Amino acid sequence: MKRHPARRLAIALAVLLAGAAAVLAGGGRPTDQGDEPPTQPPGQDFVCDLNDGRIDVEVLPDGTVRYERDVMYGAFNVYRGEVDVMVSAGIYTQNVASVPGAARWCDGMTGMVMDGYTPPLGHIAFYVGTGTMTGGESKPGRDSAQDERPHHNPCHPCTSRFDCAAGDYCSKAPGNCGGYGVCASIPEACPAVWLPACGCDGETYGNSCEARAAGQSVSYEDECN
Repeated sequence: MKRHPARRLAIALAVLLAGAAAVLAGGGRPTDQGDEPPTQPPGQDFVCDLNDGRIDVEVLPDGTVRYERDVMYGAFNVYRGEVDVMVSAGIYTQNVASVPGAARWCDGMTGMVMDGYTPPLGHIAFYVGTGTMTGGESKPGRDSAQDERPHHNPCHPCTSRFDCAAGDYCSKAPGNCGGYGVCASIPEACPAVWLPACGCDGETYGNSCEARAAGQSVSYEDECN
């Protein structure tokens, strides 16, 4: 079954109209139709299809924002924005410093965030979820032409360790040395095993952990040529 590259994500809209609150949840089409949803224990995450790269978002009346923990990702990010900005400028992940209704929660693992935000009367807030993995952060969905929407204000964009805080490095998928990655903590200790890995700096390390400890992503698993 052909899959699109893990980028179809859902948007939830929280609407306040003339004193009446309503919560709408929706999203794009999933990338597959054949997988059975996993069993959902009572009281745990809501699920639809946890291996298609799509992250459905649900907003509850008490302000809890729940998101699917799709197995393709190691951590999750939730963004809140203003629909007016999204419509006028096409920006889904909005600048929290300049857009009053914008907010974001990065690197979540629990399947939910507590917000409780009430947009001003007549305004609309929306939520979108993305996932992060070794190769970086996913995009905030696709447009009607199925092109990926730009990610204007991601949680952790980086191209090198100089884009990250002290103690972090720019973690990229193996072989993606020149691309974008996600800021991650440098390991404090590594196993003493010889599984050589060629770092993006062209140096051979004892294993991939030692490469990360040196602030380097891995070009490929072997000694450097």
